[in-house]
Parts: sequence; structure tokens; C-alpha cells
Amino acid sequence: MTLLTPLTGIIAALIVVPLLVALYMLRLRRTRRDISSTLLWKSHTEDVRANSLMQRLRLSPLFLLQCLLLLLLAAALMQPVLNGWIRPSGRVVLFIDQSASMQTRDAPNGATRLDEAKRLAIAQVESWQGGGIFAASPPEVMVIAFAQDASVRIPFTTNPTRIREAIEAIESTDQTTQIGPAVALARAFSSEQFSELEAELKSATVSPLDMQLISDGNCPDLGQLTLRKDEKLSWVRCGNPDTPNQGISAAGAERRNDDPTLINAFVALRNESQTAAKREVQVRSNGTLIASTNEPITLVGATGKGATRVPGAQKMSFAPFALANSGVLSVSMIPEDAFTTDDRAVIAIQEQQTLRVLLAGNDAAVESLINSLSSISLTQVSCQEFNKRVVADANWTESFDVVVCVDCDIPTLTAGRWLIFGKPPSISSLNSYGVQPRQAVRTWKSDHKVMAQSQFSDVVVDNAVAIAPTSDWSSLLEGSKGPLIVLGRSDKATVLYVAFLPMDSNWPFQRSFVNFTGQSIEFLGALGSAITSESMEPGATLRMRVARGSTQVVVTTPNGDRVSQTPIEGEVVFGPLRNVGVYKVDYLNSAGKPVSRSVAVNLSDPAECNVAAAQQLNIPSGELQPKAIGFSAFTIWPLIVLVVLGLLLVEWFIYHHNGGST
Repeated sequence: MTLLTPLTGIIAALIVVPLLVALYMLRLRRTRRDISSTLLWKSHTEDVRANSLMQRLRLSPLFLLQCLLLLLLAAALMQPVLNGWIRPSGRVVLFIDQSASMQTRDAPNGATRLDEAKRLAIAQVESWQGGGIFAASPPEVMVIAFAQDASVRIPFTTNPTRIREAIEAIESTDQTTQIGPAVALARAFSSEQFSELEAELKSATVSPLDMQLISDGNCPDLGQLTLRKDEKLSWVRCGNPDTPNQGISAAGAERRNDDPTLINAFVALRNESQTAAKREVQVRSNGTLIASTNEPITLVGATGKGATRVPGAQKMSFAPFALANSGVLSVSMIPEDAFTTDDRAVIAIQEQQTLRVLLAGNDAAVESLINSLSSISLTQVSCQEFNKRVVADANWTESFDVVVCVDCDIPTLTAGRWLIFGKPPSISSLNSYGVQPRQAVRTWKSDHKVMAQSQFSDVVVDNAVAIAPTSDWSSLLEGSKGPLIVLGRSDKATVLYVAFLPMDSNWPFQRSFVNFTGQSIEFLGALGSAITSESMEPGATLRMRVARGSTQVVVTTPNGDRVSQTPIEGEVVFGPLRNVGVYKVDYLNSAGKPVSRSVAVNLSDPAECNVAAAQQLNIPSGELQPKAIGFSAFTIWPLIVLVVLGLLLVEWFIYHHNGGST
């Protein structure tokens, strides 16, 4: 039983019960009269002598009954709610959260939230199976584990052994939380098709779909969930709303231009707690400590609440250290807190390689700029020669890391990574429809890597290709009359398309042109002398280009699992990535030489790293308050009021039966 307002009832009882006792103990006030003799008034004179200021309390039936009435009314003011096990009928779907935040160790006995969720789910199923031969039949149960994606661990069944085994087999992931795919999956399984006879037999017995969510409540897309009329959703909270967390929000490294053997590492830290915290940071290379903070760093607390909440932040960098070849840097915060996933980050550093760039077309500005980049091997051909080579060998462009085309006709876009200026490639989703006259830049996506550290507000374009790309293209630069730079994929090609020629604008005379071209080649080539290796988020798909003819491709996960892969048109596709850490791709290239490349995966999602369990869940149909799993809440204070009314009738009867005396 739960008391919603216990303090109100306690205060009321402390006031009214002593007042009742005082009323029974106070001296009676009597009228003074003169009489001739007290002989016939003996019993009354004794009563007068007994009536001092206070008299001894006499426990009469009416006094006890009135005390009970007042105590019951005080109990009703506490709003007691009785929790009791319920056995749902029909079908039940158990949603068990396996996202990254469920690895937080704030459950009883130092267990993770996922361990607690599985324990509660098993206890729930066992309670439905109890009751003996006189109990109703248990419901059909389906178990769905979800994070960024969802999977059915067991379809609808009443077999408790199979349900327990399915729940115990759920493993944690480092992905973010998305409840939408899990609900869609449950609806798909619940809407299975029956024959006409089966549908007629089941129509009278089908009950609403009972969905029970076992989670810490950190589901960003829950506000978009709309329940249907035949659906019910309940929630049990796993975790503590006051659990603090500090973590690494970003980690990277860069090679120095003057000495590529030296590495500069930098880290961004985050504090999700309202109070300040002190943590140390260490950097290790292949297990060897190479850098650390001289003293603990003070992370200021988060400010604001709700949508205006801003975590505390701190950025820092380390002195350069030597690393000529490839390697893995691991960054860790000490000491670790309850959520250790974001206390560590990895940086995969590749060996310094020469980037092979093909330039098709004649543009002096682009040519001189590419030639000025370090670690670049440039091959330049005219547009006519380019088309001849592609017709002769469709796979010729795949021998280059990046293909740059300036005002060339591209009838067929082969696999690879393309930076295209001017004439649009033959991609239907790009939807080119003419030419746009003079226009200025309106907005740009400054948080994208190719647009970073650049200002485009002064760029003016005289002529640009008019395009209306589909939604799967990202617009990086918007002009006053349409998109000017877009990024997208077509089959096996990644395309960064600039819808105008540099010489048809004032762009070549601005610093943003230098930054954009260099960063675009670096981004498409996936090598670069700036960020040594791009970090990925859990849930993403690993795509890596390998030379055609490569064999024995094996992906090694952070858990040590080795998964064989078959490249498709020179590309390895693996995912979604379930855990943080280093994924290693090993293969033999077309010459039979072993090649090894590493990819770093780190968790930096702000919503997932804020591990404080939710107080309540807000959905379009209302609010969900956490409750004990499998329990129903029954409000009993109205019953108490009914009992009080009945006792008042009894008190009235006793009073009048005694002739109006207490």
C-alpha cells in the first residue's frame, strides 16, 4: 500500500484527536442556584466536587467510536493506494530496454539496470503462472528487446520456461534508445492474419494489447507514440532519477603538419550532474600510458532544467607525442562512475598514406589548390580523356581514393567517392532542371566536416545548376534560389556535388574555398592529415572501400568475434554496430598483401549519456507514472469515507439510545 499524501493525514490526526480528548476532560460549566437543603442532592454534589478544571478521562463507547472516526478521516486524507498483482487476459508484450544507459550500475546489489529489468520481467511472468488449478489461464507473452533497433526474442507463448530463457538471453548494447520500432514490431505480430473461421472464433475473445515497458524511461521518441484504442501501456522504472554522470563527449587526434610522426590528442568532457565533479583523464597508446592530467579537472555542473538544460563542459588537449605508424589511442576518465560506457573513448589512427586523387577537367584554381595539399598523389586528365577511359574500363575510377570532376559530362557514375563541380552527374534523384541566375548564399551547415571553419556569407554565384534533390540528399549550402552544395549516395557512389563552377563566382578568392576543397577531399578519402580516423556512433553501419579483388575479409568486433564478409563492388558493409570500441577490418588486397584498418566507435549521444532515470513519461495520450511491474493501483480512500459514514450512523444510534448522554 502507498500513501500519496501521508503528511496531510498525520497533521490532521495530531490536531483533531487531542481536541476530542480535551473536550471529554474539561470541567462542565453548571448554573448556580440557592436551595434549602442538599440532602436530596447528594449524588449531584459529589459530581460538583469531581468537576475541577480537568477531570479523569472516562473511556465511554461514544468516545472510542468518535476517536475511530477521526482517525479514519485522517487516514483518508493520506490518500492510500493499494497495489495488487493482476493477471491480464489475452496477449502481453514485454518491452525490455537493452540500450546503453541500461548498463548503469545503480540497481540493488550493484547490478545493472538491465539485470534488474530481466529479474523483474521473470518475476512478472512467474506471477501470471501461479494461482493453482482454480486460477485463470495465463496470458500469451511476447518478449521484445529494443535499443536503436528491436528484435523479437520470443513470439506469443504461454510456456514459462521458454519465456525465461528468452529474457535471460538478452544482452546489453551501446546503442541509443528508440521505442518506435519496438512498438511497430509488436503491432505487426499482434495483427497476424487468421482464416475466416479463426477470426470469427477469436473476435469474441480478443482483449486489448497490453504493452509493458521495462526501462529507465530515456526514450526520446516516446513523445511521438500514439496508442491505439485497443492498446494499453504501463511502465516500470529501472534506475535512480538522481544518478549522476560525467563522460567523454568527443575525442580526436591530428598529426602535426611540420612533423607527421607527432600526434596531438584532444578531449571534450561533459558533466550531466547538477553538482561539480573532479575527474582525471589518461591517454594510452596500445595499452601504454603516454599522457595524463597533472591534477583532477573540475567539471562544472549542468545548468537549467528540461529543454533548457545545458550540461557542464570542459575541453582539453595534450602535449604532442610520437606515433609514426598506425595504432589505437584509448582515453579514460578516472575514477569511473555508475555509467562506464562514456568514461572511455578510442581513437583509431591509420598509417600515413598518400591519397590518390583523379582530377578530370581544366580549372586552374582547383588544380593549384589540390597540388598544394600534403600527402596527395594527383592525376589530371581532360574531360574527353576521362570519358574515353571510363568507357574502356568502367572500374578505372575505383583505383583512386577521390575523383574530382570540373564541368565534365558523366553519363555513368561508377562506384567511388566523387567531388563534382558544375555539370550534374546522371543521377535521377538529383533532379536538375535548368540554370539559376545570380544568387547569394543564404545558409550553410556549419557543423558538417566539409563546411567547418568557413564563412560563406560573402559568396556570390553568377550561374548555378537548378536542382531539386530528394530527401535522402543533405543540403550543405543553400542559395537564395535553391541548393548550391549537396551530399548524397547513388548506388555504390558517394557524391559531393557543387552546383556551380568556382570561376562562375567570387568563391576562389575567399578562404572558405580553400577550406572546403581540402576538407572535402579529406572527408571523401577517409584518410586526412587532420582527424586521423573518423569516429562512428553505435547503431551506425560500417562502410569501407577496399580494392576490387580483395579476399578473406574479416571484421573483428570489440568483443573479439570474427565475422567474415564478402565485398560487394569494392565495398565492405557491416552493421549495425552494437558496441563501442575498435572494429578491425583485415583482408588481402588484389596483390595478396595483408591489409588491416581500424574504426573507432564511441558513444557521445547527449540523450543516452544523461542516465538519470525519468520521473515520468509523457506521451500524447497523457502521462505515465512508474509503478511496480505487474501491479495495479486501487484507490481505497473512498471506501474509508463510506466506513466513516456508516460509523456516524452507529454513533448517532448510541447517543440517542443513552438519552443524549455521553
